[in-house]
Amino acid sequence: MQRHFSVSRLYWCLLIGVAFLGTFAFAQAPPAEWKPITPEELALKDNPALPGASAILLDRDSYVDDAKSYLTEYYRIKIFKEEGRKFADIEIPYVPKSDEVVDIRARTVRADGTTAEFHGEIFDKVIVKSKRFKYQAKTFTLADAQAGGIIDYSYKMIWHQHAPDVLKNPGSYLITGVYSIPTMQWQIQHELYTRHARFSVHPLPKGNLQWSLIRGPLGAAVVRQPDGTAVLEVKNVAPLDEEEFMPPPAFINSRVHFYYLLSFMGTSVGNERFYWTDVGRRAQESVEAFIGHSKFVQQVTSQTVSPSDPVDTKLRKIYERVQQVRNLSFEPERTRKELKQENLKENNSAEDVLKRGFGYGDDINYLFVAMARAAGMDAYVVKVVARDKHIFDPAVLDPSQFNAMLVNVHVGNEDRFFDPATRFCPFEMIPWSESGVKGLRLSPVSTLIGVPGYHSEMAVTRRTADLKLEADGTLGGKFHVAFSGQDALEHRVASYDDDDAGRRKTLETEIKSWLPNNAVVEITSSSGWESSQGDLHVDGTISAADFAPAMGKRLLVPTTVFRRSKGNPFKSNTRSYPIYFAYSSRTDDIVTLALPEGFRVDSVPDSHFEVYSDAFRYQNSATKVPEGLQLKRSMTVDGFIFDKGNYPAIKHFYESVLGGDSEQAVLQRADSAK
Repeated sequence: MQRHFSVSRLYWCLLIGVAFLGTFAFAQAPPAEWKPITPEELALKDNPALPGASAILLDRDSYVDDAKSYLTEYYRIKIFKEEGRKFADIEIPYVPKSDEVVDIRARTVRADGTTAEFHGEIFDKVIVKSKRFKYQAKTFTLADAQAGGIIDYSYKMIWHQHAPDVLKNPGSYLITGVYSIPTMQWQIQHELYTRHARFSVHPLPKGNLQWSLIRGPLGAAVVRQPDGTAVLEVKNVAPLDEEEFMPPPAFINSRVHFYYLLSFMGTSVGNERFYWTDVGRRAQESVEAFIGHSKFVQQVTSQTVSPSDPVDTKLRKIYERVQQVRNLSFEPERTRKELKQENLKENNSAEDVLKRGFGYGDDINYLFVAMARAAGMDAYVVKVVARDKHIFDPAVLDPSQFNAMLVNVHVGNEDRFFDPATRFCPFEMIPWSESGVKGLRLSPVSTLIGVPGYHSEMAVTRRTADLKLEADGTLGGKFHVAFSGQDALEHRVASYDDDDAGRRKTLETEIKSWLPNNAVVEITSSSGWESSQGDLHVDGTISAADFAPAMGKRLLVPTTVFRRSKGNPFKSNTRSYPIYFAYSSRTDDIVTLALPEGFRVDSVPDSHFEVYSDAFRYQNSATKVPEGLQLKRSMTVDGFIFDKGNYPAIKHFYESVLGGDSEQAVLQRADSAK
């Protein structure tokens, strides 16, 4: 008799799969004996493909055995320079209780060919710790490592969570859809240039192992061997270099995702679109069960909105009502420890959230959908991947990619998106990390849809100041900063768990970074922290000695007081990756500068205006006014990711900005002859 592979069982399997992914991403173990060191490896003085590198990854061998629940990893690294010795500090991350790291071996091969086996102490270090999760690492140092030498190390990791029965005995289950259970993920690119690496996965005997190769090296391919083992062998793989304003690694790195596929269609899905439609259909069944059709929700909605309200007004009122729910996802750590004492029950429906007045982020978004529908609107849940660290790739058949949620409301011919679950998020927008992405809209016929990004008007910082310049070049006075839109949301979310002193310290550090290095900043007040609407306001005083250097009887006055960045972030003549900004933004500055007694304005520089492709705009000017000087500056970036082909023009733009920011006005003593 076949057993039905139910939705609830799928979710359990996915949890197991995620645990596998966390393990596989970090581990693997030792060979019976070390591979011989070749004379060529010992004699190598530099990497011909990347001259000047501090070290090179000569060899890597990763092996995973899903059937026996273990994995092994072996590394050989040649150190060229003193700074390359940092690779002798070894960390092997693992999840306590789920993983066990054993058979750790390591050695150092000196430049003269002599070897030293590692017999030192191995330590345990906590890497990440939260309420529900903890990463630790086995750490040790090969003290004998030196420039010109080689280090070898290997280990084995055993995991205690085993594959679900449906993968071991798929013939015993009635598969009514298409399911994928993630297992291994290979990060092909290393921090170092890789001369050779071999990756292998030995699958479960009856498991239908599939994979997605993302941005693989030229000519690379995963090959299935006769015994079912999947093997990828690569040579001469460039490292993942660091660049200013580069996308998160997941946007650009080379990797392979493995998963077991369960499908009523047989061994393959057919196409990505069908897979995601089927995933969305099943997820929607669970979501709909939570949202429900509650009379109580209908009643509260009727009390919240009026039938005569325009649609936008209804949505705004519902949004504000939903954000009144206590958001447990944003509770301070000290409060979380008290949640057990409060005996808060788990919500099983949107009605529970409304009646109890509390819920986690997903609960609050589900309630928004329920109330929007009760008000007669078409509302849907959309699963997305937040792009601050990851990117959704439909070729990777793994629903655990999704790590965030939005609400989509169809109004007229327009799709609008909301996220009331993000505390302090205004009605008009969603967090930047969830914008400009693809998402899976959950409905009976689920589809992948695009979530639009925002223009710079949704993230404006306005900085004003009333300052006085002294005869010795010292600058001082009051300033005001107003953060709006995404800028305000970023500050509110980042500081939601801070007290007033913590917020003040954070703001002072940020504002000081805009000013000369010797500037002193004092925050006198700030407001708007607890609101989702309106700007976040900051007031304070600044002082900076030697702001305007003297030249004889003249003072040279910089025409830019505030800067987002001190210098051109794009110094290199070449670019490897796209240029990536978190979100579109604009900064507007107006500074009134009173002159020292006995001084007058002798000259001001010409105004600067620079534009590139309507995406980058900059303007800077200094104007004589009765008080002395008025300094205006505006900087706009519209867009968040730009192809590296645009790099020369963007680099030139920022060079022009730096030139404009470096201009000076000249003050002269009023009684001095020209």
